[in-house]
Amino acid sequence: MGTAVSVFILDVTNSSKFRNGQELSEYLSEWQDVLANNNTIKIAVKHRMGDEIICVVEGYSNALVIANYMVYNWKYEDNMPYFGISFGVIEDNINTIDIDKWNNMLVKNARLANNLIKEDKTRTKLIEMNPLNKFENIERQLINSILNLQSAAILKQTTKQREILGLYSLLRSQKEVALTLNKSTSTVWEHFTVGKTDLILDASESLYDLLNSKEIQLNPENKIQEKQKKFELELRRNIEQFRLGQGYK
Repeated sequence: MGTAVSVFILDVTNSSKFRNGQELSEYLSEWQDVLANNNTIKIAVKHRMGDEIICVVEGYSNALVIANYMVYNWKYEDNMPYFGISFGVIEDNINTIDIDKWNNMLVKNARLANNLIKEDKTRTKLIEMNPLNKFENIERQLINSILNLQSAAILKQTTKQREILGLYSLLRSQKEVALTLNKSTSTVWEHFTVGKTDLILDASESLYDLLNSKEIQLNPENKIQEKQKKFELELRRNIEQFRLGQGYK
């Protein structure tokens, strides 16, 4: 039996208009290092072509987990990342994949999904899912409808609401967010509530559960949900260290 994986291709909105191309390139390289620095699951990730990151990661849900946390904690509000995602089963060993040469259908599907966002002039969506395995159309539509609503909620947030979303996604405590920002808990609660942070994160959890359930059908003996939670916890810790260490909270 092969390995259940997911793939994303990240591009950056209006990257050609970014005020400092070298700054953006360095930022993406730093994200590459954050993602590669994990001990929970297998992952291959590479920043290439200036404004693109390609990631292959073990598990149906984990590309979406990474994409969401990158969206929540992205530094440049005017140049948001957008992701085409696919998932399926591969025979390759993730640890030996050369991303520059890997020509799997998952990459093509992720590219197609990414291009759907790129070609949309309104650019109102941050993530598009295009699974490789046999997914019912209604399931595909459901996933992408939830992603559409989630993107709309995030893009309508104020700068402060987005800041609260990002920090809360990592710290999971309004009190800890308030201490980090040196604000009152009531101020954090107001931005948390009006910015629909709880709904955004709940939607993400529902999608992870759905994708995990699809993977469990392939391998009922594997502790997939437990593994995904461990990876998510490690990812949160790594991003917290990266984000707060950069001093742009």
